[in-house]
Amino acid sequence: MSQANVPIQEAVGEETSLAGLKLYDMIRKGHSFSGRERHCCFLNLGSKSGRFADISSATGLDFSDDGRAAARVDWDLDGDLDLWIVNRSGPQIRFLRNDLQTGHHYLAVRLVGRMSNRDAIGARVEVHVKDAPPLTQTLRAGDGFLAQSSKWLHFGLGQASQIHQIVVRWPAGNEEVITGIEVDGRYRIVEGNGQAERSPKLNRSLNLQPSVFHKPPTSDQSRTLSYARVPLPNLTYQNMEGGEVELTENLGRPVLLNLWASWCAPCVTELREFGRRESDLRTVGLHIIALSLDG
Repeated sequence: MSQANVPIQEAVGEETSLAGLKLYDMIRKGHSFSGRERHCCFLNLGSKSGRFADISSATGLDFSDDGRAAARVDWDLDGDLDLWIVNRSGPQIRFLRNDLQTGHHYLAVRLVGRMSNRDAIGARVEVHVKDAPPLTQTLRAGDGFLAQSSKWLHFGLGQASQIHQIVVRWPAGNEEVITGIEVDGRYRIVEGNGQAERSPKLNRSLNLQPSVFHKPPTSDQSRTLSYARVPLPNLTYQNMEGGEVELTENLGRPVLLNLWASWCAPCVTELREFGRRESDLRTVGLHIIALSLDG
């Protein structure tokens, strides 16, 4: 059945399915979905400036990966957040351990719902310290693209050595104020108990050796793959003898259609290169049609 006799909905559906299959095949072969999207890290410059600084390179996150997801977790239980990052290209997963020594204090809180959902998703926690605005976090199910960080809420306290109180606003609508919390601890808070239970201090020693990143060689060549074939319209052009020629006359052999103009300096340079490489182009059987757009 010819394309003209196929209902438009069926024709569009068939083309869409074909494009999806080709895109899936590209991904399976390791090609990038939408370019090399590197992981980024931004530093909050403070409430007065209202701006952020891109510190991706300084933090070591500026890999030449096609980045996707990032999840935060205190993996080695040393009081600072580490990162798991996932990439479209290889290596498809990386673990970045935070070994920066700052001397700052921290607090980690794990919520357990009773009247609310058990994971306490949607709860809002405020940590009040002396001479500073409260630190606020909301427990979410998923944060960022295809990512779920730890359900432990981690608060960086800086130089603050005392915690005045914690205010927990549970998803069910009730509010609890909890005191007696010390810095540099991990606490479990169960909805309705009105207190926090300190988790025993664990020493999770990770004997990890940093991997060596082998940067792929750079190249001045690029390749763009289209996941769906773009149909070429049946155009006509005028040859050097003044006759009309249809592009369809070139079907069945490789053709490079070059559109150029005399006022386009790169176009003229390209034509000269074609002339220098004429024998190579003929050897591979490539036919060039150079169409001037001057007129």
